[in-house]
Order: sequence, then C-alpha cells, then structure tokens
Amino acid sequence: SQDMLEVLKTTACLQKVGSLDAQALLPADVLEMAWRGGAAAMRLPGQIGRLAPGALADIVLVNLARPHTSPVHAAASAVVYNANGNDVDTVVVGGQVLVRGGKTVLIDEARLVADCQAAADALIRRAGIRVAAAEAPVV
Repeated sequence: SQDMLEVLKTTACLQKVGSLDAQALLPADVLEMAWRGGAAAMRLPGQIGRLAPGALADIVLVNLARPHTSPVHAAASAVVYNANGNDVDTVVVGGQVLVRGGKTVLIDEARLVADCQAAADALIRRAGIRVAAAEAPVV
C-alpha cells in the first residue's frame, strides 16, 4: 500500500498473526516504530521522529472525528487500526504547512494526477501492452 497509515495496521496485524498473540505489537509500539524507527532508518535520530526542543517541527494531524474512526477510546488504536491517508488533515514539515484541510498546498493535486495518468498511458503504449477495454485506464 502507498498509504502509510494502512501500513501501520498491516504491521500490527501481521505481527499478531505471525506470533498468534493479540498483544504482540500494541498500537503505541507501532507508532513508536514509525516515528523513531523511521528517524533511525533515515539516519536522523534526535532530529526527527519526536516533538521536542531542537527537533525539526514535523507533525501530522489526523482527523479521528470520522464515522470509520469513531468512537475513539484510545487515539493510538484509532490511528493504527481505523485511520487511513484520507484522514490526514494537516502536515507540517520543518515548520512549513504542506497539507491543510486534507489538500496539498504547494502543488495542484488534480494536475499532478492527470500528468501521472498521461505518463502511465504513454508508457503502456510505448511498451506495446494491449489493455482490454474493460481494463483501459480512466482519464
């Protein structure tokens, strides 16, 4: 999945299935892996992956007041098991707002999607791949 919030759910569920233990990986642990583990993987521990003085001002606000995430008994559980990328309301990176109200603020999202679809269609044509009418890309 390209939806990082869905990846959190998959991570938690696969660990539970693999170990046959429902408590094997708790939502707070999954979030910790994403924050601090991501920072370590990028070789930026201490700079990202936490909200603290001296760390970069990166934050994601997730709207949990949605039918598929409610009722919320524990925010970590709601984010890991119920939320998806469509629930991201605001993203701030390095102090700059990149997403506000669920929409990117630096690029024309509709134009980007159209350009990507056109590029994919051109690639399919150049590769000589035949696409059945029922599978034809929607433009």
